Amino acid sequence: MGEHEAFEKEIVDYAKTIFRGYPQYEGYHDSLIREMTARAQASPIYAGRVSKISGISELNELPLLFYDRIFGAIKQQGLDAVLLAKPAQYWQTSGYTGEPKRFYYSAADVDHLTSTFAVLGYAMGVRPWTPYWNFGARDPLLSNKLFEVGAKKLKIEKYLSTPLGSQADFFEAMRRASKGGHFDVATGTPLLYMLMARVANDPSYAESVVLRAVKAQIGLPEFLAKLIVKYLLRGVDYPALKKLVESMTIGLSYTEPIAPNIETLSRYYPKMRFFDCFGSTEAPVQGVQIFSGRPGFAYLLTNVIPEMAKPEDILNARKDLSAKVTATPWTDWHAGMRGELVITRPGECLPLIRYPTGDIIEVIDPACEHKVKLDYGDLSFTLPVVKFLGRSVDLVDFEVSDEKGDFLGGRIYSSVVNEHLLRLPNIRWWEFYKVGTVPAKLVFVIIPEKPVDDEEAFRSRIIKSLNQIDSFLSIGLTLDLVKVVITKPSAYRLVEDEIDRRVRSGRSLGQLKPRRVMSVANDDELNAAIREKVASP
Repeated sequence: MGEHEAFEKEIVDYAKTIFRGYPQYEGYHDSLIREMTARAQASPIYAGRVSKISGISELNELPLLFYDRIFGAIKQQGLDAVLLAKPAQYWQTSGYTGEPKRFYYSAADVDHLTSTFAVLGYAMGVRPWTPYWNFGARDPLLSNKLFEVGAKKLKIEKYLSTPLGSQADFFEAMRRASKGGHFDVATGTPLLYMLMARVANDPSYAESVVLRAVKAQIGLPEFLAKLIVKYLLRGVDYPALKKLVESMTIGLSYTEPIAPNIETLSRYYPKMRFFDCFGSTEAPVQGVQIFSGRPGFAYLLTNVIPEMAKPEDILNARKDLSAKVTATPWTDWHAGMRGELVITRPGECLPLIRYPTGDIIEVIDPACEHKVKLDYGDLSFTLPVVKFLGRSVDLVDFEVSDEKGDFLGGRIYSSVVNEHLLRLPNIRWWEFYKVGTVPAKLVFVIIPEKPVDDEEAFRSRIIKSLNQIDSFLSIGLTLDLVKVVITKPSAYRLVEDEIDRRVRSGRSLGQLKPRRVMSVANDDELNAAIREKVASP
């Protein structure tokens, strides 16, 4: 047996330990739950709140665990008293929903997570001899370190890590990659893939971005700022970078679905097969798009026991800690089901038991059979396939009389809007505002890529696309409760300014875009919120 075949056998042998048949998964999860609920009581987070249960069927008897409880226990009693094992690694969130949240992992936890990632990477076509460029976020954010250790598990022979935390890091990464020769595999966010492609194809774009940042952050006159720009961009080989972009073949993406951007990205990356990866700081490896181009991702039952609950029930439980939330475990999912993801997962440092993630998902197939052809055989497994719809904080919470939090009988998910609008030509950015309460209205603000010659025709195309999302939006348009405001392309400068502000506050470039969904009380607040964008020349 050759070295390559032996390595594949090693991968497949490990895969057999994490992929099981559905009956075996149920038994495995029942066993995990018994062990976790017994062991967790040693931590003050769970003491007096969680009792040992027999398995999946009894999960609804336990309360939800919110991060406030974890944070409060650590603050009051200290990290050593809360954790059940010595941490080797911690990761924290980007702070999209507020203050960053921090989660701790032992060496065994990290080894299990990265070994799972190695299996998935191999299934997607990553091999030891495929040069790999990782431009994930700097520690303590998750992406760079997770993929770096995963690359070691895959025995990658040529690996470039350029962790990003600022615009300076981004252009340093472009410089190193353009001098580094060929790379087949890349890891980054959709925003970073787009930025990289634009820089490679239009050096003047890179200069304008850096010039604006230097002028805003340092306050120098333009002629001095231009000298600094030349210094910061020194050594970037733009033709080599363009060649690299056009030749890469596997792109792993995370933080938001790649699908809405795929048409544009495919023009820049003609050979690239993109794969969505789904995870979070509290459960880093949850799902992956096994086959590029197919909707949804396979949810990995080896690492997490998922349930789905109504977002309003979770919101109520956050306000009333005695409230019980009845959720639907993965064993009872069916196609079309939507809700907020609640996870239970093992962990040496601290298991999480019924933790609401804030992620809204939809089940595409509750039991999808996957068969992946490898170099020396096949890998077969059955897993649920789900679609990420958005964050619960991005749900438009229309306060109708029955307090279900929906608009004319339906919910609006930011990722669904994103998917429809970004398919249209000449849309660079969108955001929408909930205005008022009952009856509420929606105002979409659209920033085009280029000047719009016929604004009414452009608005009609947007409205037609919104009409296709769901009937309640069509009704809203008919009742004049949905408006579309179109700005000038220059308004995108304000979005870039917000990205810059977030980067300066310590959040990772590419990891966090500005919020697209906002709520305002009335028209005066709306006008104040969008005044600068609308007034942009």
